[in-house]
Amino acid sequence: MPKTALLFPGQGSQRVGMGLDLAETFPSARAIFDQADETLGFSLSKLCFEGPEEDLKLTENTQPAILTCSMAVLAVMREEGLANADFVAGHSLGEYSALVAAGALGLPMRSSWCASAAATCRRLCLRAKGPWRPSSAWRPRR
Repeated sequence: MPKTALLFPGQGSQRVGMGLDLAETFPSARAIFDQADETLGFSLSKLCFEGPEEDLKLTENTQPAILTCSMAVLAVMREEGLANADFVAGHSLGEYSALVAAGALGLPMRSSWCASAAATCRRLCLRAKGPWRPSSAWRPRR
């Protein structure tokens, strides 16, 4: 018997306008965006739907935006009976979406956790004055 998997995207897949059609068409998707707005304390939905792109590209915004959009898609798929997956997986940041889809994390917890982790990553980049590289960030001090 064939198996079904859901694969969630990672950072870099964001674009202004993402999730807008879903939120306008499906109340369940709109509810996910509303919940993220409330949890994060700012209008992530407006940033996703209208931009500006330069703000959406900031790690601390991109990561919760992609997670929220992925969860909106998942809510619609569940509503339509299309999300009966045998497996879930995610590329990089998408792993968090997969954990929510599997029921291992709740969306409010995940949204605030993701935003906090993204802000920490950005601070590390600014401190290093360049792209964050895990190999250099985790090198033991001598």
